[in-house]
Amino acid sequence: MANNTWSAVGADNWSTDAAWSLGHKPQAGEDVIFDATSVQNCTVDEASAALGSFTLAVGYMGTFDDGGFAFTVAGAVSITPGGTFTASGTWTQTVDANFTLADSGTPTISSMSLVVQGSGTVAINPPYRRFANFTCGAPGKTTIWGGAGAGIGVSGTGALTVGTGTLQLSGWFERTVTGTCTPIVCGGLITGPAGINLELRTGGDSAINIGALNMTARLQITKRNEAGAATINMSNNLTLSYLGLTWTGPGGGALIFNTNDNQIVCSGQVWWGSNGVGGTITLNMGSSSISCASFCATALNDATSTQTLNMGSSQWTCTGVWTNQSNHTIVPGTSVVTFSGAAAQTVTTAGKSFANVTITNSHAAGVTFVGAMISTGTFTFDSSGSAILVVFADTPAANVWTTVAQAGVNAVTITSTTPATQFDVALTNPVPMLSYINVTDSNLTNGTIGVRDGTSTNGGNNSPNWLFVNPFSSSRLKSTTGIAIGVGVGI
Repeated sequence: MANNTWSAVGADNWSTDAAWSLGHKPQAGEDVIFDATSVQNCTVDEASAALGSFTLAVGYMGTFDDGGFAFTVAGAVSITPGGTFTASGTWTQTVDANFTLADSGTPTISSMSLVVQGSGTVAINPPYRRFANFTCGAPGKTTIWGGAGAGIGVSGTGALTVGTGTLQLSGWFERTVTGTCTPIVCGGLITGPAGINLELRTGGDSAINIGALNMTARLQITKRNEAGAATINMSNNLTLSYLGLTWTGPGGGALIFNTNDNQIVCSGQVWWGSNGVGGTITLNMGSSSISCASFCATALNDATSTQTLNMGSSQWTCTGVWTNQSNHTIVPGTSVVTFSGAAAQTVTTAGKSFANVTITNSHAAGVTFVGAMISTGTFTFDSSGSAILVVFADTPAANVWTTVAQAGVNAVTITSTTPATQFDVALTNPVPMLSYINVTDSNLTNGTIGVRDGTSTNGGNNSPNWLFVNPFSSSRLKSTTGIAIGVGVGI
């Protein structure tokens, strides 16, 4: 189709026929151009016909204002203003094509909505630019969010909407949230390389609903710099490569994250913490199922902040490191944490309690607990015969089981993953005598273990060299099938 270039002799309206090189306002399919010859300002005063393409070149020094009208473009949109570009309407690209907003002139898009119906690259370059709404991911289509900039995305109460197609992040996408909203609606897939985040950033009071997300990209949720509470409510399951939950900066505000019993499947790290002075971060996990490669209380850890993990009856599976911080509050509830890595795992406990722990790690180096590992429920070992090693890095100055269980008898249960199937153990080094435990299905193949009778229970199917009588010193127990456990050293 023909090029139709803005050629007004004075500031004029889009609808003025004489202001265009073809002698008429843009018609369907025409390629609209603003360039160095287009000196005058242009104000859109009516809905436009569907265009073939739209180019606002760097040589155009005037002011373009879309007047809040909708634009439909069946081709590329290139905005590299030398002057001012202001858009507050909805712009829709209907075919496979690129959308480019360059770092030039004075572009204002904070009230603009962009709908991309085809495949292509949306390149938004610095400084920070945010749309009111951004929609992409038509069926079978891939939109690449790129450009040289960071901190680009959607602001206010608008939404990032991905249909059944794909949004591929090659640049940082930031969704700045205010008020009550559902900031991300995703029926397809959001992808991205390592180090590229889709960030939900909120300031003051806000209520944010997170629906179903399927992401190989990273999701970072951040409360920033202001008083007030940001409440994040999951209403569906999350599948992603990384989940970060943080409160940063001064202001004394709060970030509250509620899973509402939904599932989180994270192929990478889940991490949380606050470096906001006086801030509060609370994670309420309910009865959710959470799987992750690692779980970390981050180094964002201001001592004046209140940081609480309420584990409820959640079920956790962790294949990598688990790190607590000493000034965090962890309420274990009746949760179960399973350490199931195929590689060596390290658990930094910081003296925090677990409710129930299951060890199914299959690596020869096993699971190493750094710090007292306090469990108030059931401690379960794999009885399948795979190699399991549980190492306690700290010198056992006291029997932590005894400390935990002083309020009641049999606070900790040691048992097998398969009832009535023994796990094999053998003595290697001395530890304090055990107290307040219930041992079931343990085959002690050499030596003896002393357990204080009266405070502990022989749950049955144990070998006779578990002695529920007098003190005896033992430390690390090693299975004849490769299972080794640090009984009484910090569980």
